[in-house]
Amino acid sequence: MTPIKAALLGASHPHASTYLRTLQISSLVSGIAVCDEDSEALEKLLSNGTEKIEGNFNSLSSLLQSGGISFGIAALPTDLNELLCEQLLEAGVHVFSEKPVATTSGQIEKLISIAERNNRKLGVAYCTRLHPAALKARQMIQKNVIGRVTSVEARFITSQVRHRDPTHWLFNRQRAGGGILSWLGCHYLDLMRFILADEVSTVSMMSDTFCDEDIDVEDTASLTLQFGNGAIGSLQVGYQLAVSQSGYINGSYDSYFCIRGNDGQINCGFYSDPPVLKAESISSGWGESCRRQFEFDLPETDGYGGSIGLATIEQFIRSLEGEGELIATGSDALQIARIVEAAYQSNTSGRRVEISNS
Repeated sequence: MTPIKAALLGASHPHASTYLRTLQISSLVSGIAVCDEDSEALEKLLSNGTEKIEGNFNSLSSLLQSGGISFGIAALPTDLNELLCEQLLEAGVHVFSEKPVATTSGQIEKLISIAERNNRKLGVAYCTRLHPAALKARQMIQKNVIGRVTSVEARFITSQVRHRDPTHWLFNRQRAGGGILSWLGCHYLDLMRFILADEVSTVSMMSDTFCDEDIDVEDTASLTLQFGNGAIGSLQVGYQLAVSQSGYINGSYDSYFCIRGNDGQINCGFYSDPPVLKAESISSGWGESCRRQFEFDLPETDGYGGSIGLATIEQFIRSLEGEGELIATGSDALQIARIVEAAYQSNTSGRRVEISNS
């Protein structure tokens, strides 16, 4: 396909520099415009390299007037991102949005309607769906390798808030909409939905803030989930690792993801080196050895999400030409927002909360 022109909107986002690099290395992107009201943030972003840059703008209106933009990466603080997505979609520009897209599920519902009305695409950065371990696990579930799924257990622990600039908008509830759950836990919630091909029906959560920093969002959360097919899930997330580099790109991680069924289990090592999937099954079609291990080669790429992030954005671009579907859509972001909102409601009420999947 003919390479297209893209825009990156949000120069101070934690992922801005890596999003820019992804656009620069993609053969499907011919030119890039960058936009932010903060001139200093723009200058800092462009100090990382100006390859393919065809313009930088301090307002959305001036960017749109320049013309030629096929899609935009929306990466503003969450409380501002919803309006940005709306304006882009109304202007006829396809949108690839940072998660969680907006601070409420109602705002995301509105964006889905706007995208449909304008026949525009709304994609979301749930890139881990394309991790080969996630795709392999999903395939195994579909082939009934572990029988009926009975549980899924996940853990995503990363560096403490003090390593991540406590003054950042991510730690302000009004701006971010939530804490560790909405910012990082959302990835594993989406992976659960994707791999199991099932929706969460109820959720309960306990969360708290244990750090000594001046923030008003949770830094630790523990969720219990039930899916439509009856499987029980658990998710532990937290800014808890004391030993870590500073920043968002090179932080430390403690991760675990396991799906269990009546006939076996699948353990996904997304962050191991190399990435690995370990499976065991007593299924009659599995073969003589009940335990197998699969290792995956992920090419090193210095953009957002590495080679998986590049593949996600390039598939988004191809979908604009009718070549395949989006990896994750506005509807996926909506379901995650509903789970997160129900979890926060549960934490306040002390009760299990049902989730609307309509």
